[in-house]
Amino acid sequence: MLSTAAEPPTVKIGDTTKLKVEFDKQIGTATPQKYQYKYVGLKAGSTTVTLTSKDGLTAKETFTVKSSNANDVVIKSDTTDNLFMKPASSYTLKITCATKGGKATKPIVTVGDNKILKVEYLKKNGSNFYYKITAIGKAGQSAGLYTAAAGTKAVKQFTVIITNQVINTSKNIKIKCDTTKDFGLKKGASYIFKMTSANGVMPIFTVGTKGLFRFELIKKSGDDYFYKITAVGTAGKSAGIYTTIPNENPVRQCKVTISHI
Repeated sequence: MLSTAAEPPTVKIGDTTKLKVEFDKQIGTATPQKYQYKYVGLKAGSTTVTLTSKDGLTAKETFTVKSSNANDVVIKSDTTDNLFMKPASSYTLKITCATKGGKATKPIVTVGDNKILKVEYLKKNGSNFYYKITAIGKAGQSAGLYTAAAGTKAVKQFTVIITNQVINTSKNIKIKCDTTKDFGLKKGASYIFKMTSANGVMPIFTVGTKGLFRFELIKKSGDDYFYKITAVGTAGKSAGIYTTIPNENPVRQCKVTISHI
């Protein structure tokens, strides 16, 4: 907008939920002054923007924000396996995000708990977006990392597990469970599994069916990890107990059924 005034014109937006307008810069020093503004679409629809200068000049224009089809955006993470990190350590994550037509689109990257993980945007190279993940929580804590495009539901890419150990993902690592036979557990009762990892790698403990058992790591002693499960689901239901290590497929150790008595 051109103006003889020394100050940028004021901005009035008809619907601030659809459009954001910010002063960008003054172009040159000639009179009348030339001011440039930046427009950012927030939501599909039309709204009117009015610029009023100190010398009484007014410019009014209607803008239409077009909706983008989020289903046309493809997101790919270079990391999908569970990630083990030491406290205060960092990891660089590459997310490739573009429309099916090849136009780069910045993804939305979030974590399940921002007191455990911190995410910082680093740079963009073509359709590749780089983020720095920092473990700010304590050893034993974990949180998921999620990606999304504007207007879509977040998708979990992997879980970050904070540990003091140096993780060795060799295929020679074996996890030994002290319980490999199926058994029953009354609702409200608990049972403790001992998992032994001779190579010093913290095992990943999972339950096959969600909502039936609550589980937690209760202690570590040397290479032994003790996980407690508590039956919280409906009597008669059962779930498999699985263990694994980073970059390997889960191994079923046994099946636990919630008993009636």
